[in-house]
Amino acid sequence: MGKSNAKLRSACSNLLNYNHRKELAHMNLKQCEGSKYMSNQLAIRTEGLTKHYGSVRALVDLNLDIQAGEVFGFLGPNGAGKTTMIRTILDEIRPTNGRASILGLDTHDAAVQIRRQIGYVPGDLAMYPGLTGRDTLTYF
Repeated sequence: MGKSNAKLRSACSNLLNYNHRKELAHMNLKQCEGSKYMSNQLAIRTEGLTKHYGSVRALVDLNLDIQAGEVFGFLGPNGAGKTTMIRTILDEIRPTNGRASILGLDTHDAAVQIRRQIGYVPGDLAMYPGLTGRDTLTYF
C-alpha cells in the first residue's frame, strides 16, 4: 500500500471517529466517497427530541439525520436550542420526549460507550485559573 493510500485510509477512518478535523479540512473529502472506510451509517439521529424546562420549550420535536462523514453545524441565536440539543444527545440532560442515537447507539442506554468514542468541549467552559492542564486532568 502506498503512502498516499495509507494517509487516505487513516483520514477516512479518523473522519468517522471525529478526530483530527483540522487535518481533514485540508483534504478533499470527496476522496473518501466510495471508500470502504465510509458507510451509510447515521452519525446522529434524533426522533421527536424534545426538552422542556418547566414552561420553557427549549427543544421541540427535533427530527434530524446526519450521515457519517457529513459536516454539520448548528447556527442560531441564543436560546434557539443548540446547546440543549447537544447536551441532550450526549446524555448530560434527559429529554422530555423523543430519542437520539450516535453511530447507531442509543444515547441514553450506551452513554458510556459513546463517550469513549467522541469528545465535547462546551463553549462556556470555565477552568480553575491556578491549575495547569495536567492538574486539571488529574483533578477531574
